[in-house]
Amino acid sequence: MQNSRVLRYERYKNLGFTKENIIRESFNLVKILVGTLIIAIGINFFLVPNDIATGGVVGIAIITNKMYGLDLSFVMLVLNTVFLIMGWIFLGHRFAAGTVVGTYALPFFTSIVPVYQMTNDLLMSTIYGGLIMGLGIAVVFLGRGSTGGLSVPPMILNKYAGISFGKASILFDAIVVLSSLFAFTPEQMLYSLFVVVLSGILVDYIETGVTRSKAVYIISNDAELIKAAIFDKVIRGVTSWQSRGEFTGQERRMLLCVVNNEQLPILKELVHTIDPSAFMIISSVGEVHGEGFNMRHRKLERKQLTEDVLAVLESTQN
Repeated sequence: MQNSRVLRYERYKNLGFTKENIIRESFNLVKILVGTLIIAIGINFFLVPNDIATGGVVGIAIITNKMYGLDLSFVMLVLNTVFLIMGWIFLGHRFAAGTVVGTYALPFFTSIVPVYQMTNDLLMSTIYGGLIMGLGIAVVFLGRGSTGGLSVPPMILNKYAGISFGKASILFDAIVVLSSLFAFTPEQMLYSLFVVVLSGILVDYIETGVTRSKAVYIISNDAELIKAAIFDKVIRGVTSWQSRGEFTGQERRMLLCVVNNEQLPILKELVHTIDPSAFMIISSVGEVHGEGFNMRHRKLERKQLTEDVLAVLESTQN
């Protein structure tokens, strides 16, 4: 029995070419492709025809297209490739592997989706463009992918300088939006800012609800194994205490782990893989203070984490 649980964790850890993993990754790939197609529709149907920029690489491409006549998809392709290489160097091959599909799918779909003006009303174009782009980005995130681009520099700053990813992202997007004044009117710049805000709100709402952090309570017979896996895969702290089910009278360990919106789907998949019958409660957290969230925190050594996980696995087998 214990060996089967250890096997399930090892299968998750190694992500081997099992039928289950292939099906899951295939669905994730479809989500990334569908999401990037939706983003391209929002760009070419609402933003480009009405000279409305947005943040990130897409915004830079729209601005340079207006100022110098450079092909939109070509600019996106070149910039995304540069940032992908930066991500590979500074963030590791795992980041690049999860980003490469979205990085090249978005310029591809932008080049094949025709530019068509659905409406010439700037407000309507801003609302629908922002909502459609936000929907597409959320679908890509649900497929555990990314479109790369200007999300890379904030990740690097977060990793090496301890600067909040959210604050750095806002800063880079603000620079791009303000740069649109070189190509568009102040009114169009304000609409561009609205697109960034609207799409960001929709991404957060679709992905994990209104708040950015979640408290996850986990009750399982494999609590020690799940705890070790969280240390190794999610790299978050865990609080545990003894709980008792009053209906059954059975005592089991309860785990509490607070994660951000990017880590939540990884944690859910991890728990389900180790113990499909585990009981999970996920609640929204209004505010979180402390190590790993709004403060600069020390880096955890991967080698030590792996040793801790192996120690737990050995102890559970004895």
